[in-house]
Amino acid sequence: MSTISNFYYLISEKTKDFVGRKWVFDEIDNWLNDEDQQNKSKYFIVTGKAGSGKSTISAKLIEFSNGDVKENNLSNNDENIHSTFKKLKKGFLDASYVISFKDNLSTDAKTLAKSISSQLASKYDEFAQELINLTKSSNMYNIDINASEQQINERNISGDNFTINISSSPSAVFVFNDLVRNPLESFLLKNNSEKKMVFLIDGLDESVTSQKEESYSDSIVSILSNLDALKNVYFIITTRDYENILNKFKKNSFILDISSKEYIKNIDDDVSSFIKLNINKNLIFESDKNNLEKERIVDQLAEKAQGNFLYIKFVMDAVLEKKKFDFPMEDIDKKIFSIYEMYNLFFDRMVFQYGKNNWNLHYVPALKSLLDNPEGIDLEQMASLTEIQRHELHQVLLNLKPFIVVLEEPNSSKRKYKLYHQSLNEFLKKEYLDNGSPNVFYISERY
Repeated sequence: MSTISNFYYLISEKTKDFVGRKWVFDEIDNWLNDEDQQNKSKYFIVTGKAGSGKSTISAKLIEFSNGDVKENNLSNNDENIHSTFKKLKKGFLDASYVISFKDNLSTDAKTLAKSISSQLASKYDEFAQELINLTKSSNMYNIDINASEQQINERNISGDNFTINISSSPSAVFVFNDLVRNPLESFLLKNNSEKKMVFLIDGLDESVTSQKEESYSDSIVSILSNLDALKNVYFIITTRDYENILNKFKKNSFILDISSKEYIKNIDDDVSSFIKLNINKNLIFESDKNNLEKERIVDQLAEKAQGNFLYIKFVMDAVLEKKKFDFPMEDIDKKIFSIYEMYNLFFDRMVFQYGKNNWNLHYVPALKSLLDNPEGIDLEQMASLTEIQRHELHQVLLNLKPFIVVLEEPNSSKRKYKLYHQSLNEFLKKEYLDNGSPNVFYISERY
């Protein structure tokens, strides 16, 4: 089950050497503290390109809620910056759920329901009692409680040690209502009608494993986007910037795109801080290198990162292997291997999601046209080059959005599209991976 407790092993790795992002946490904290804003938006959605750091932000929020905060990494100027948050305090999250397409259980909405219900029952004895009361007449659920019959009859139970099993095949919506929505509404009504509950859902886009599932009523996306009537319950959600997902929440959400040019200064400052932290901590430079040289290299690395935290992490890992920076800047991409594995994983998932034949017929030609036009290409040009219908290309570009930059043409309604990072260009041109195996996503110049 993908619960907050199962995420612990990832948190320390994801938040290792964490720096910056205070501007993101400020936005979330303000939203949680602003009743007018919450009346307008039940969902705070953190979105952005692949590698922009969404899951790391989720991991840091879980650390805040656990009371485990390395304050000095949030800001270079104020070690007590966390104390300025009004709502991002210990215990502010009532439940958390992490989705990974590599974990089939985590993409199942019934697992989501069981996980959230278990966490709420563990935190609130009153919720656990409501859960028992509302499900005891049903033979669909087996709730194993480590409590005596007398404790249960006297309503003196704790949710610390119990598991939920489903003995039949009800719909996921039905299960979510039984295990989460109904007992939660009853709990809030009887105990504290003004209490606000906050849930964190990380990686919502990874719950969509096929095009059919995007509109499937039992999907996690569908269930979460139809909770407008559930009062005083709010969600922080991270997802890649897929419009088909964002559109389901747009009427009742605050969307923060952490890859947006609007925040470019914040993003560049965060990337530079991350590079400086690694340089200073790991003594990459020889002692005779002056500060101006360090600043020059930091600036060049930040420029190459183009706001992609995952990319710069892989770069720094490669540099740190030698404990010094002893190769030309233009050779950086030849030194990083893990990022190619990341792209391979991303595209492998898309082939599984949209089908191999569809990938070869539509996605490969579209990617080829983007490779051949690094400065950008508009939809009409792409349709002419690929001989694919414009409406089909439009859908392909929507699905590739986490890997694409959209360029607005001055004095024109046309848009141009380009691949979002040079490392992706290099990956698609690489016939063999560094372990010697063929790159199945290699696109030949002769294609």
